[in-house]
Order: sequence, then structure tokens, then C-alpha cells
Amino acid sequence: MPRSKLTLDRALEIIPKICQQDTAQSDLWTPERPVTGHCALASVLIKSNFGGKIVRAEMNNGVIHYWNQLSTGAWVDATRAQFDDWVVPCEIDVDTPEHLYWFEDTEDKYVKFRRRFQIEWTQMIVGSNTTLKTN
Repeated sequence: MPRSKLTLDRALEIIPKICQQDTAQSDLWTPERPVTGHCALASVLIKSNFGGKIVRAEMNNGVIHYWNQLSTGAWVDATRAQFDDWVVPCEIDVDTPEHLYWFEDTEDKYVKFRRRFQIEWTQMIVGSNTTLKTN
């Protein structure tokens, strides 16, 4: 990562830009809603940069969703835009990044996702006009 300090606002600005179909963990991904299927990857990325916990719940549409609770208690949901109606679920579990790697291809997708994040962050800091590589 570049030496300039990464802020949560900047991370939340970058995440939708790097969400692509090949890293989505859902067949519901669309260019109009690029964060769809990226909640697990985004929550691990947020936790690794800002600490806190990963939380998980079954949403009202039956989808399992992940987001973060920072050490301050604040909730951060980098992929909330994938839902038309986001209602706080009744039952919320604390999860671990290790649990998320149980799913097929998650680690490979996370490596690609994290690399895209690092490239985008570097470009943001140094003002580079280089093309974002996806592999």
C-alpha cells in the first residue's frame, strides 16, 4: 500500500470501482450494481485495514450478507447498495475471515480483489493514469 494513510471514506470509494463479475460470489452481479456478491470480500478487506469484526446475517430475501462493525461500534457496509431495502436483521452473528475462506474460490477471488484495491489506491495517491489490470 502507498504510504499515505488510507481512510475509511477512501476505501468505501474504491470498493465499488473494483467489484467485477469475476470476483463476485453471486450470479446476480450486474454492471449497474457491481457490489452485488462482494460482501464477504469487502468485509475482509475492511477488517484487514480498519480492524473490528465481520458480522453476518440472513437478510429478509434469504441472502446471507456480511458487513463490518468497527471497534468504535459503528457499522460499515461497503456493499449495502446491492439491496433495494436494507433492514437490520434480527439475528446477527460475529464471523471470522477464516470462515469465509471455506467457500470455493473465495481465497483466489480475494487475492484478485485485494490486488485491484491496491492498484486503485496507488493510482488515487500518485495520480497515475495507468490502466487498471484485472489479473
